[in-house]
Amino acid sequence: MRLKTYYSGSVDEALTRASGELGPDAMLVYARDTAPDSRHLGRTEVVFAEPPTGESQVLDAPVPAPDLAPVRAEVAGIVRMLSSPAAGSGGREPEPATRARMIREIRTDASLRRGQGRASVAIFIGPPGCGKTISIVKLAARQITQRQPPPAFVAFDNRVGGGEPLRSYAAALECAFEHAPTLEDVLAAVRAASPGDLVLVDTPGLAEGDETLAAALEELISRCRMAEIHLALSAGMKAADLSAAVERFQRFRPTKLLFTRLDETGTYGPLWSEAVRWNIPVSFLTFGQQIPEDIEPATAVRLTDLALRPGSDWLRARRRKAMGASA
Repeated sequence: MRLKTYYSGSVDEALTRASGELGPDAMLVYARDTAPDSRHLGRTEVVFAEPPTGESQVLDAPVPAPDLAPVRAEVAGIVRMLSSPAAGSGGREPEPATRARMIREIRTDASLRRGQGRASVAIFIGPPGCGKTISIVKLAARQITQRQPPPAFVAFDNRVGGGEPLRSYAAALECAFEHAPTLEDVLAAVRAASPGDLVLVDTPGLAEGDETLAAALEELISRCRMAEIHLALSAGMKAADLSAAVERFQRFRPTKLLFTRLDETGTYGPLWSEAVRWNIPVSFLTFGQQIPEDIEPATAVRLTDLALRPGSDWLRARRRKAMGASA
């Protein structure tokens, strides 16, 4: 997916041009005042992501949510304002009606235990280096601090030494651990769980083009029909890369999105956009290395406010709260 920049006199003008050239599915990435050296091109710089072209390779992907052009048009002006040098220094707040509408558009679901007469299974997938494993550990630690039964870890990994980091964390948290180098090993571990247990299945990061691992994940997911599939993605990815990653992983039919490493960026609009675009609920947000402090259930209010306002204030408040609790 490529980005295309428009310089115009207003965001509305850029939206009209982009819709005419790129089609109604073009996605607004950001808008801001044009830099002084480019002001002659137009006073507003607006960037859109071009929609995919050609026949889709996604298998039975969820249908994207209805057209969000009216919402994006409203949000564009707010994003432009927040991107200006005066943002965060007393500038006007987003219109309440726009914020309320954005809150209604996005879905969240941080529930993990749903088993009735059976074990609950959550499978975590994502690209390499997305922070998937440490997110699983944070989730487990959070369950324990909330006086929930410790979950069980299953590491689906046939590499030498695969699953060792998760094994170490399992020992520290006193959680059951199973290294499962084959699909049958994973299924056996899941079948061995007792009703009411929570089983968290870690998988290797899936690099683009690794069809061997992709096929194994597809079979695992198809045979664990009742499992939740959490797609973990780093918030620090470029907007176009994040969009491409969500689309690439649709073949695995993720049921939830888990955004990691929010401390590595200050731009969160793409997280809201992708969750709404695919109509997939967001489960958790992670930030930093502290366990279990640096994870929280996703909420529509949090995701909307992060998209509309600088995230650094939120992170600073989180740090102050954590330090106060430990004092």
